[in-house]
Amino acid sequence: MLLGLVMAVPTIGAVVLFASLVRRGFGWARFASFGTSALGVPAAIANGSPIAVVLIVASLVAVLLLWLPTPDRYFRLTKANRVRSSRERVAGT
Repeated sequence: MLLGLVMAVPTIGAVVLFASLVRRGFGWARFASFGTSALGVPAAIANGSPIAVVLIVASLVAVLLLWLPTPDRYFRLTKANRVRSSRERVAGT
């Protein structure tokens, strides 16, 4: 149980961090979210709690939903906007 708790706290922190970065449109955060979710699977298995398994499955489903076409367009558009605004800042100085 202690091992599950030790692994759960940093995993939850990473999930929250990457979720905020995904919301801001950073495409690389999708890969990091997937990795974090995949690392949580052994913790859920070690914990053995049905709630932990449900949370991991929900996390994996959420990450997989990030790869649908609509989120992909969102990431492309936000990246284009970041590039354009950075070019405008450089041109304006």
